[in-house]
Amino acid sequence: LILNSLAGSAVSLFWSMVMLTLIYYIFGLIFVQGAATYLALQSGQASEVSEDEKFLLMDHFGSVQQGMLTLYKASTGGDDWVNFYNVLSPTGAMNTALFIFFVAFITIALWNILTGVFVDNAMKLAMPDEDDQIRESLQREKDNAEHLRSLFTDVLGVREEEKMSSEEFVGQWDEHNVRMHMRMNGLDIKDPANFFDTLKDMIGSKEICVDEFVEGCMRMRGFATCLDVQSLLLGQRTIHEKLYDFQNKLLYALDHVHVQVMERL
Repeated sequence: LILNSLAGSAVSLFWSMVMLTLIYYIFGLIFVQGAATYLALQSGQASEVSEDEKFLLMDHFGSVQQGMLTLYKASTGGDDWVNFYNVLSPTGAMNTALFIFFVAFITIALWNILTGVFVDNAMKLAMPDEDDQIRESLQREKDNAEHLRSLFTDVLGVREEEKMSSEEFVGQWDEHNVRMHMRMNGLDIKDPANFFDTLKDMIGSKEICVDEFVEGCMRMRGFATCLDVQSLLLGQRTIHEKLYDFQNKLLYALDHVHVQVMERL
C-alpha cells in the first residue's frame, strides 16, 4: 500500500517540486536584489556597512542560489527564520515585511495545500478497485446467507429438510434471542409474526424451509431504494388502470342490463 501510494504520487511530487522551486526562485531573486541594492547604496556613504553585516548578507543572500537555500532553511526548519530576518532587517522594511509574508505563506498555506494533495492521492489509491469491491460485496452476501442458514438450522433447531410454521418461529423468538441474530444480518424486526407472514406471502406457502427462509431474509435486508419505490408506484398505477377499466366495463354491463330490463317492462 505504501509503495503503491508513493508510486501514484510521483506526478504530484514532481509538479510540487517544480512549484516550490519557482516560488523559492522568485522570492530569492527579490531578496538578493534587495540585499545588493542596500550594499550598493551604503558603499558610497560615510556610514558604510560593517564587515560582519556584509559577510552575513553575502553568505545568505549573495546569489540567487544562496538565497533559495536560505529560504528553504527558513521554511523547513533547517535554521530559525528569525536569524535570516535579522540579516535582512537593515535592508529596509519592505524586504523584512516580504520575508515575514513568505514565511507565513509557506508555513500556513503552501505546506498544508501540498499535504492535502498527497493525502487525497493516497486515499484514492488506498481505496479498493471495482473488482475488489465486487468481490467483497459478494463475500458479504455469502457470509450473511450462511449466518441466516445457521440461524435456521442451529439456533432455531430446524433441520434443512424440515419446514417451520409461523407458530414455531414466534414461539422461539424470545427463547433463543432470535431478534439480535436477525439484527446482525440487517433485519430489525419488531413483530415476528408479521415478519413470518410476510415471508409466507413472498414464498406462497404456509410453512418455510431453510432455503426459502434465507432467500426471503436476503430480499428484505436493507432499506428501500429508489428503484423499489418506482416499482411500487408502477405497480399501483397498473392496478389503478385495471380497476378503472373494470369499472368502465362494469358500468357498461349494468347499463346494458338496465336497458334490457326496461325494454321488457
